[in-house]
Amino acid sequence: MFVNFCLLLTLLTRTVENATLEEKVLFMGSMIDTSVRPCDDFWNYTGGKFDKTFFNGWRAGFYQSLLSDFGVSNQFASIRKIRQIYSNCNPQEFPLIAVEYTYEQTAEFLAREFHDVKFPVHMDQLRDNEKYAAILARVYKCLFERGSSVFRKIFDYHSISRIAFKEPENTGSGASKWAAYCAAAECQRPVGYPERYKYSPKLLNVSTQAFVNTVFGTAVNVSEFRYQSRSYLINNLFLEIFDNRKQYDTCEDYIILNFPLHTTKLMVDNIKRNWTVFQQLKDEYFTMVNLLLDEAKKFVRENKVMEKEAIEVLGDLLDQNKFLFVDHPIFDDENFERYTRDVLVELPQASRLVNSYRPILNYEREHGGKHVRLMTQVLNAMHTKTNQLNSFDFGIFLYPLYDVNWPPTLTLSGMGFVIAHEIGHTFLKAQNLSTSLYENYECIKKLYEGQCSPREPDFCIDPGMTYEENLADQIGIRWAYAAFKTYSLHKQLLPRTTSRVLNAMSDDQLFFLNLGQLMRFMTPTWDTYGDGDSHSPDVVRLYGTLSNFPAFANAYGCLANDTFVSKKPCPILLKETKEDKSLWYKYTRLP
Repeated sequence: MFVNFCLLLTLLTRTVENATLEEKVLFMGSMIDTSVRPCDDFWNYTGGKFDKTFFNGWRAGFYQSLLSDFGVSNQFASIRKIRQIYSNCNPQEFPLIAVEYTYEQTAEFLAREFHDVKFPVHMDQLRDNEKYAAILARVYKCLFERGSSVFRKIFDYHSISRIAFKEPENTGSGASKWAAYCAAAECQRPVGYPERYKYSPKLLNVSTQAFVNTVFGTAVNVSEFRYQSRSYLINNLFLEIFDNRKQYDTCEDYIILNFPLHTTKLMVDNIKRNWTVFQQLKDEYFTMVNLLLDEAKKFVRENKVMEKEAIEVLGDLLDQNKFLFVDHPIFDDENFERYTRDVLVELPQASRLVNSYRPILNYEREHGGKHVRLMTQVLNAMHTKTNQLNSFDFGIFLYPLYDVNWPPTLTLSGMGFVIAHEIGHTFLKAQNLSTSLYENYECIKKLYEGQCSPREPDFCIDPGMTYEENLADQIGIRWAYAAFKTYSLHKQLLPRTTSRVLNAMSDDQLFFLNLGQLMRFMTPTWDTYGDGDSHSPDVVRLYGTLSNFPAFANAYGCLANDTFVSKKPCPILLKETKEDKSLWYKYTRLP
């Protein structure tokens, strides 16, 4: 704890681009639990002493410095307004559950906004398709302007021209909400509306009448179901407009979550103050991309297990991969001033989508409608399968995950692995492409079977649900490690660390140590994992990835009976090299 405290004091005096290798090494060393044997429990060996409060403290200090530094981006009126909110924020009030408007205030707003519509709506009001669509659009508009969670992942899906509308939860009668609304709007009907119907509103339209008839083998009148489903959908969405309770841990958290576009602009401008470092960051990022993509293409095109058709299809998909960097054109000073000057600050929580998403739409409307995903400050990355586009949020470029001055042992096992993982999603849904890929699919599912919570032995992951992320981990580690080895064939792996503990490790051991510590920042954990999660819990990801990778066992001298050597290994589309007797030139005796 003393080491972490000293390190925290050191780091808070620096900006992210000055986070030195020595600081990274100190941080890595503070996480290691040397009482644990790596081959028995690599999770606790690499991070048994991990202090998440230290990490959160450093990030909070970084954001605090960024928001308080008037030398960064203060020429923009929108940034100055946000800094004013931050300066007025009282950290003693946090953690805070923020509620920006009461049910009564929302009810009065809705009574004005929908003066021509009486809620709860009944199916008889929604038989006309155009009227139904108009009411539904107005409800969604209110939800957008109130920052509702029905627009979750809006930045993620933006790049593929997709809007992710969350289906509303079944809120029951919502008695207190309806009571508030009816007091303001003078409801004439009894409060109540149909329960959820089994037929999805997405399916129940005129064009699917034949579909429903085919399913049941007889003519079915779906019109009433359709209208009932419409009223269910609209009434539940209407109730969600009342919801505006959100929790924030710190003042910095409040600003970052409610102004993601503006705080990302601050981070971009902060690192651009040293243009050399920014250009170095960009150059190294694309150097890693090229190294890793070369390894991926080599893995596919020289593969001796996959069928010819699968090799051709996946090879073509890899050729289509493109990579975004954090310098989105909306962050250019002229564009940023133009599209963000009208920032709304009275209700930051409710206005978060209007303030951060609408400017992007306005920018794209005037520049040809090209959809590009906005990279925010979170720890996240994304591969879009429709266009093979890869993007990485700014949080991945920050200490302690990355710095341009670190050696490839750390960069390729950190950000390099994240990049390789996203490239691995090129294999999405490829298991049905050929026999070998389907066999690999079954093999990986078996590898992850029986991975259960240590506290709840009956709560286990679904290896079918998590397959695509597990596959990306499996091939991602192979490509990242191969790129690391390819690099070392041509250049020395400098600089070396000055830590006695870390300097005693081989380059391979440092590579896997950093990867293991990276997994500590991944989600979900066992505490947050749910049945529908596509990612395995962090500890399962580490175990599955490394126990099935012989290079890890070789690096640490693990034996066949060690815990971190899988008892049901999956070769990941590789086969053993065997002798080829046709290569043998048989010498004969001269006469």
